[in-house]
Amino acid sequence: MNSNMRIYSLFCEIIQFFFFPVLKWQGNQLRKDVLKLPEAIGPRSGRLGDGQKLNILIIGDSSACGVGVKSINKSLAGYLIKELSENYDCTWKIIAKSGLTTSDLIKLIKEQNDSLFDSIVISIGMNDITSGISRERWLKQLEKLQILLQKKFSTKRLIFCGVPPIEKFKIIPNPLKQILAFKAHLFNMSLSKFCNKDLVKTYLSINLPFGEEMLAADGFHPSEEFYKLWARITHDMITNNK
Repeated sequence: MNSNMRIYSLFCEIIQFFFFPVLKWQGNQLRKDVLKLPEAIGPRSGRLGDGQKLNILIIGDSSACGVGVKSINKSLAGYLIKELSENYDCTWKIIAKSGLTTSDLIKLIKEQNDSLFDSIVISIGMNDITSGISRERWLKQLEKLQILLQKKFSTKRLIFCGVPPIEKFKIIPNPLKQILAFKAHLFNMSLSKFCNKDLVKTYLSINLPFGEEMLAADGFHPSEEFYKLWARITHDMITNNK
């Protein structure tokens, strides 16, 4: 398995090298043409519900801060906390920013005060893929991120969400879409294997049933419907392992 992934990774890097001029041009055009959506508005921390205490942290990139919907209440964090608060006394916080890579996220986490969180939901990887980083380098950054999160937040549960199904994004032209989709599949396989190394980490696939209603107006970020379904499977993962 490791050998196969190394071969796939090398193949991906070779393809990126030979198609670099086309990929760069298509990427620049996509960034220029795509609708720029803001981060969701609303509080990024709070407390809600009654029952057993549960501290939840949501961290990462644009999906973690609700790009694609107007309000945090309609985001992954919003729907997740709403469902959890039906049975738990939830203290929650979001640490996220649109456009972050894993390296950027590590820097942002280092700036935070030490605290205690039972579970941390991590949405990261899409910007690493589009930045051209290799699988091997990304995995080393994930290891640094895990060590930092466990040290800083004393958490015993890290839920790493996979990269969404890029092949279903109609707004991305080929061959850019095909190459990004292949790389996303490779990263997801690597992330799943990374999460199997110990009991602290869990991999959560977000290759969900897909239709136009699952994407926001920009054709790239999650819609309210996607966030709602994503929150539901995250809720089940957290509560089924309590």
